[in-house]
Amino acid sequence: MPAVTASGATTATPSPEALKAATANAPAVDSLFVVDKTARQSASEGIASLVQKDGPSAIKSTGFTDAVIKALGDKKSPAAREGAAGAITAVSKAAANALEPVFIDSGLYATLLETFADKMPAVRTAAVEAVRSFVANANPWSAAFLMPALLHEIKSASKWQVKTGSLTILDQLVISAPQQTAKLMPDIVPVLSEAIWDTKADVKKHARESLTKATALVSNKDIERFIPALIQSLINPVEEVPKTIQLLSATTFVSEVDSPTLSLMVPLLSRGLSEKLTATKRKVAV
Repeated sequence: MPAVTASGATTATPSPEALKAATANAPAVDSLFVVDKTARQSASEGIASLVQKDGPSAIKSTGFTDAVIKALGDKKSPAAREGAAGAITAVSKAAANALEPVFIDSGLYATLLETFADKMPAVRTAAVEAVRSFVANANPWSAAFLMPALLHEIKSASKWQVKTGSLTILDQLVISAPQQTAKLMPDIVPVLSEAIWDTKADVKKHARESLTKATALVSNKDIERFIPALIQSLINPVEEVPKTIQLLSATTFVSEVDSPTLSLMVPLLSRGLSEKLTATKRKVAV
C-alpha cells in the first residue's frame, strides 16, 4: 500500500550502517510474544517508541513484520498471538504511517483478518483491535486499499467471527475516512445487502447496523429523509419496496445524483421493476 503523508515527504532509504546501529539499540522483538503480559506490553511500548522515532526503517531493522506474522501463526501459543496483535495496536497508535508501506503487501493484514476467528476470545479481540487501531490512525486515503479484503471476508468468509470483525473495521472506516468510504458505497452496499440475510444472527445484526452507518455518508439532500425507508426496503423488500417507490415518485430531484446515491437507489429500482403491479413499474421508470 502506498504510504501517503500529510506533508508528502519521501522517507529516505537508510544506509546498511544505520540499520545495523538501529538493530543494536532496538528492543528485543521476541519479548513481544512472551507469556508475561506486563513484559509484552513493555516490549510493545518500546517498539512503538522506536518506530515513532525512526519510522519505517525501524520496522525493517527489527524484523518486526516477519516476527509478528510468524507469532500470529503460532498455534501453540495464545500469548504469542495476542502479543503480536497487541504490538500492532501499539505501533499503529504511535506511528501508523510507518506501517502503511508493509501492512498489506507483507501479508500482515491478511493474517490479522484470519486471526479474527482465533479459538481464543482474547486473541480474537486483540486482532480486531489491532486492525481497528491501524485504520483509525492511518491515512484516510488508505481506505480504497483496505476495503476490498474487508468486503471479500464479509461476503465469503467461512467463519462468522471473521465477518463480524470485518464489519467492525468497516464501521471504523466510516468514522475515520468518511469521504473516501462514501466513494466506495457502490461496492459496499451490494455486499451489506447480502450480509443482512446471513444465517448467523450475529452477522445479520451487525450487517444491518453497518448498513445504517455507511448509508449515513450519502449526502444527497433529495433522498436524505428517505434513507431509513431505503434501508428498510433492503431488509423487508416485499412489504417496503412498493411504499418506498411511492415516496420517491413524489420527490422532485434537484441535487446531483452521484454514485453513493445510486448505490442506495439502484437496488430499490431493480426490485421495483420486478414487482407485479404495472403502476409500480411505471413509477420506477419515471
